[in-house]
Amino acid sequence: MPRSLIENINGKGKVFEGQEFVADVTYTVRLYEVYTETKMLNGDVSRTKTGGDLEISISPFGSVAHLLGNRLTLHMSDGRKQDFFPTSSNGGCTATGGPYQ
Repeated sequence: MPRSLIENINGKGKVFEGQEFVADVTYTVRLYEVYTETKMLNGDVSRTKTGGDLEISISPFGSVAHLLGNRLTLHMSDGRKQDFFPTSSNGGCTATGGPYQ
């Protein structure tokens, strides 16, 4: 499905597991709008939002790699938080939900 980048958040933050501090990190969080496109009879293309998508990367990943599968929270420099799970030893992360206060 097509998607458009709607926000790219970069910075330095802190990762926690529950209330326990894990590491200082550099992060990138990318928020996308996912949509479907429908070609109209007159030739125009209509876009319908179908949801959102989020990508997160943490560096250095080794600081959270030992917590594979555990729910962690990134505290971002702008005051927002983002929950995620480290999913692979090569730096894969899966975000849950979207950024929140």
